[in-house]
Amino acid sequence: MAIESDLFDFENSTGNLTFYFDVNAGEVENRSLYFTRNNTFHFSESTFLLGVISFVGGSFEEGIFDLIFDSKRAEIEFYAGYVQEPEDDTPYEFSSTFNSSNGLEAHHHIVRDTGCGYAMLLTLLAGFVDSDIEEILQLTSRFKFKELGKLSPYGEILPIRFTSQTDQSKVGSRLLISSPELAS
Repeated sequence: MAIESDLFDFENSTGNLTFYFDVNAGEVENRSLYFTRNNTFHFSESTFLLGVISFVGGSFEEGIFDLIFDSKRAEIEFYAGYVQEPEDDTPYEFSSTFNSSNGLEAHHHIVRDTGCGYAMLLTLLAGFVDSDIEEILQLTSRFKFKELGKLSPYGEILPIRFTSQTDQSKVGSRLLISSPELAS
């Protein structure tokens, strides 16, 4: 199942993830692309995986990683949380832990320079297991990023616009993108 947008193309060859946008008051919120595992039983553990992908204008050379890291740190510290400094061998990943109404939550953040003037920020939300990180890193390596016709505004979250070839179906408050149910 191919997912094609103005920012990237991606082949969801395994079909084990469903991608969607939230729909709020009839408006599609196309700045955060959510994904979830189709099956909660994963690697001998019953877990729920939810993640979100956003694209931020700017390149690593311009310091976009530092901007993203500092903004996440400020957001997490507001909730009296902790952000782990990136390690030398994986400088574009970091984790955060904070208290929410659901209790203690941990998130894992992966930032990837696309080489096209914007960066991909992928966040695994509460419920992921360590084996998910490696699977998601492999997933991000399959994204093929596209050059934009214009310079993306530094630090801005970019909207994602899908091509007409990408299957889309509104279900409740979600706009499903190339889900396995649509392919059959």
